[in-house]
Amino acid sequence: MLATYFSDTALTTTTRTQIDPTVLVSSQQQAVSNPGGVRWRGKVLPEFSESYTFHVTANDGVRLWVNDQLVIDQWSNQAVSTRVSSPINLIAGQLCDIRLDYYNASATTTVALGWSSKSTSNTRMFRFLKALCFQQIPF
Repeated sequence: MLATYFSDTALTTTTRTQIDPTVLVSSQQQAVSNPGGVRWRGKVLPEFSESYTFHVTANDGVRLWVNDQLVIDQWSNQAVSTRVSSPINLIAGQLCDIRLDYYNASATTTVALGWSSKSTSNTRMFRFLKALCFQQIPF
């Protein structure tokens, strides 16, 4: 996913941009400044036509959009917890836009994004989202 890192919790002052294959940041990495944040953008490709649930485990603020629909809105300082979207119907083989905004206002950083559906998980654990990233190429 295309990750844009910020030095503020309003996500206005960019410090760097990089490609992250997944959203999985732990406090040992210290990848997100305090204060600071990240905006991840990419696409996911569902394997099955069915309802998917998205999961974000994080401290502090998170907002998740799927196909430009805000599905998780927890934009406040808080302890590490898992936020879960309502089920979203997706179509197999059809790319879906993903955007995750996260801000860190704590001494530690934790953020992980995953998804699950009846066909992708037979346990309570969710699969980490492996997203596709498409960069715009100037003409």
